[in-house]
Amino acid sequence: MVLDFWQQHWNRLFLILVFAIMWTFLFEHVTCAHEIVLEGSNTFSNRILTYTIPHIKSATGVDVKASPTDTANCIIKLVREKLDVCAASVSLSYILDKGNLSNDNNKYQEYLITKHIVVPIVNKDNPVNALTWEQLSDISRGNITNWKNLSGNDIEIVVVTYKKDEYTRQVFNDIVMNKRSYTRNAKIVESDEEMVAFVSSFKGAIGIVSGHFIQHSPQDTKIIKTNEVSRPLSIITRGAPNQQLQAVINFLRTSEAEKLFH
Repeated sequence: MVLDFWQQHWNRLFLILVFAIMWTFLFEHVTCAHEIVLEGSNTFSNRILTYTIPHIKSATGVDVKASPTDTANCIIKLVREKLDVCAASVSLSYILDKGNLSNDNNKYQEYLITKHIVVPIVNKDNPVNALTWEQLSDISRGNITNWKNLSGNDIEIVVVTYKKDEYTRQVFNDIVMNKRSYTRNAKIVESDEEMVAFVSSFKGAIGIVSGHFIQHSPQDTKIIKTNEVSRPLSIITRGAPNQQLQAVINFLRTSEAEKLFH
């Protein structure tokens, strides 16, 4: 009888142990299925994911984790089939061209989330309202140093920009300035907030800033009209996105999400 008792006892313990192991495996499987790690563009992470991750979870039930590195390294992993998705700050066509890659059978797919638009800003009291790319380049390089040469007031131009590795500066430098150097006299700031505050305080200042940011915090600045300066912020996948990733993409393309971007 004692043997039968212990046999039944151990049988129950064994069943409980098996159930616990199965439940743990199932829980981990379900959790992983609803978690997405978005590696890639720092700009995508800083200007989109930083402000939307809690809202993505509420809207889709998907946990998104940002893993900012850079677009190039992420794309290399995508091509080598070590990743299925990348956050990118350049277009798919640019990636295919630079990497000499084919896209047979739509192997790589691009989902545009928004554009990183760079706008030039000046003090709100500056009478100048529009500039060409050539004029913006000449100002930034120090070839034009007084607003009177642009039908403005007789006041010295103060050029304001970011550190060399900041994405907004890189976009402006690549597209408008053709990668030529800024004037040595350029004032360097470290954030959009500092940029807007500086230009608001100095009547001769001109700077650049994210279009999304300036819409929410213009202070005493105004946007100078010019041709659009932008780069795409996209999600690039190898093959079609799974159900969870598609839900995230769909949410990020809503007007609700766009209001959160910086």
